Amino acid sequence: MLQLALSLLAALSQFFLAGLLALVGVFQLIQGGFRGLDATQSFLMAASLLLTGILVLPSAWYAMRRLAHPDEPLPAPRKVGWFLPTLLLVAFLPPALIFGNLIARNDRIAWLLLPVLNVLVTGLPIAWLVFISKRGLPGGSLQRQWGIFASGLVLGPSIILGVELLALIGIAMIGILIASTNQELLQELSLIASRLEYAQTNPQEWLNILTPLIKRPAVIAGILAFGAVIVPLIEEALKPIGLWLLAGRRLTPVEGFVGGLLSGAGFALFENLGNTSIGGETWAALAGARIATALLHILATSLTGWALGHAWSRGRYFRLAFIYALAVTLHGVWNGLGIASFLVAELSPNSTLLLDVEMITGLSLIGLSLLTGFNFAFLLTFARGLRHKQRLPDRLQAASTGEIVLPSEDQSINQIGYLTGNKEIDPDQPKLT
Repeated sequence: MLQLALSLLAALSQFFLAGLLALVGVFQLIQGGFRGLDATQSFLMAASLLLTGILVLPSAWYAMRRLAHPDEPLPAPRKVGWFLPTLLLVAFLPPALIFGNLIARNDRIAWLLLPVLNVLVTGLPIAWLVFISKRGLPGGSLQRQWGIFASGLVLGPSIILGVELLALIGIAMIGILIASTNQELLQELSLIASRLEYAQTNPQEWLNILTPLIKRPAVIAGILAFGAVIVPLIEEALKPIGLWLLAGRRLTPVEGFVGGLLSGAGFALFENLGNTSIGGETWAALAGARIATALLHILATSLTGWALGHAWSRGRYFRLAFIYALAVTLHGVWNGLGIASFLVAELSPNSTLLLDVEMITGLSLIGLSLLTGFNFAFLLTFARGLRHKQRLPDRLQAASTGEIVLPSEDQSINQIGYLTGNKEIDPDQPKLT
């Protein structure tokens, strides 16, 4: 009942906001003579919210079906291979990015075509990463899987944004207290605040106003600390929100991995849609770069989900702490490199820090590329290892711990003996190693 109520509420709210933004976009089109970046951004966000609402509906549907027919088993998830999703990704993604790059530069048609391309270019790579990582691994019923995905898509980001906002307010208050001891800095902050009050809602104008403040090394250090330490700590703890809601179910490590995969995919889709909805001439570069960010979120959350399964089913909480630290480290290094790649260039020329800006920017981009390759190889290798273990019957896994194992209905004693190393086993006197 809770899953049904929350899913319906989330879907309806997304549909309402999408309709509201689409209406705003129509008025912006009329005022701008059917062209303009503002209208394109409104329609981009409206399409993103519409997609989010649609993807939450299956969670409500399966919850309602379970309530209406509690004794009727839900259909098993369909097995999806890797070839068709890969072919679709390779055939569609590069042309869509090229075509979208041309469209984004034309205000007359961008508002109409770019929203459709944006949801496809953003969603398809995430779906592909889920398909190739999840195939062959059990994740529970479709109700559970869609519920976890919906939690990662809507519930998790809502909580994370609230916690991060509180953390940002706390840091800002500390910064204001420090600035109050410096009269010159306090006057500069007052001037910036007054300029922002009368500035339009234009990101570029805000950036121009804030640039003198951003150039201060202390501010850059604070941005790095927030983005590379505080944000990863918050997000890696709350991204698997769907799994936290199933804490009492004693999920297996494999089920935790699949749950983390789905929850991380939901969060990555939410974040990427929000970032690519700004449109503009840099849309294609941003949409392409966000694929690597989605990979990071999916990997980190799937590892945390796997560790949660170990902690809940086998009591291995030290492993959970280690994996959480690993996920935070991967996320923190990624954010730190991303911030350094463009913020270091804003250092004041009068700074006493002796830094080669071009070298640091180049090394940051190389580091992001290497980390992307590592994340991709790590995710595929880890999922492959889980699939390899899953090929052995669960009862044989229990045998390795010394438990008594009996054959399943579709498995003979000799099959168990072959897999455990006993090539010949008497059906009347089975031996287990």
